[in-house]
Amino acid sequence: MSFSDIQKIITFSDNERKAKDELVAIMNKNYMQLVRTKRYRKLLKLYGRTEDKKEKTAYAKQLREMQDQYNVNWEFCRKSMQPICKKYSQYPKSENDAWY
Repeated sequence: MSFSDIQKIITFSDNERKAKDELVAIMNKNYMQLVRTKRYRKLLKLYGRTEDKKEKTAYAKQLREMQDQYNVNWEFCRKSMQPICKKYSQYPKSENDAWY
C-alpha cells in the first residue's frame, strides 16, 4: 500500500470514530435523562417483578412511550446520525447512497 492510501484509511477511520463518539454522546445524554426519572425506574421495577403477561405488556408499553418521549429509540438514533454523517463525510453523497 502506498503512503497516500494509508493516510486515507487513517483519516477515514478517525472520522468514523468521531462520528460514532458524537452519536454515542447524544444517545447517552438522552438515556441518562430518562434513567434519572422516578417514573421510569419505578416502571422497570414493576416490570421485573410482575408475573402476569397482561401487566407486563402494559408496563412495556409505558416504558416504550417514555423512551420515545426522551428520544431513546432507534428512529431518533437514525435521524441523529444523518447530519453527523454529513458532517464527517469526506465525499458528497446523494440521498440515495445513504447507508443510514
